Amino acid sequence: MKKIFIFLALTASLLYSAQNEQYKIPKQDLFFTFDTQIGFNLADILRKKETFSDENPVLEKTYFTYGFSAYLGYNFVARFSFATGLKYNYIINDIHPIYWVFQPRYYFNVDSDEPVYLGLYYGKKVNKTTVEQANIFGVNAGVFHPISSFSNLSFGGFLELHSLNSDPSWFLGVNFGINIFTGANNY
Repeated sequence: MKKIFIFLALTASLLYSAQNEQYKIPKQDLFFTFDTQIGFNLADILRKKETFSDENPVLEKTYFTYGFSAYLGYNFVARFSFATGLKYNYIINDIHPIYWVFQPRYYFNVDSDEPVYLGLYYGKKVNKTTVEQANIFGVNAGVFHPISSFSNLSFGGFLELHSLNSDPSWFLGVNFGINIFTGANNY
């Protein structure tokens, strides 16, 4: 219960932290984001060569992942948004989880030409694969580059933890995306 009150207090402080109307940054309302990413498996790269058991196929060696995601979100205030959507990841041949993801984002330097974002996300597997349980935890950061009054490109990096049947795999990589807004002043 304490965590809910802390979250509400932080959200309320973001909502009411606007200065006077002259410096108020416009919010973007509803937005759609599609991005693609590629990353490297830090655990397998840094791990010493080990023999992997046949009991747990999740432990097969994989050095990279790639994925795609599509989010629909809403920009509540100028510096904060919340999005949800689907995220696909290729991990190894038999493991292709599709996650339902929730992602809050915080925007920095929004009054400049190329604002910066920081996002956290959590997802749970919604499809059937060789793993029964899969979750994803991640953080991403990047920069937006405007291409029109209703869209922009995003470039950034991410750090993800895939928990596959309680076996963690850390991935570090880069992502590229396009964002389409219903508000005319984009980030």
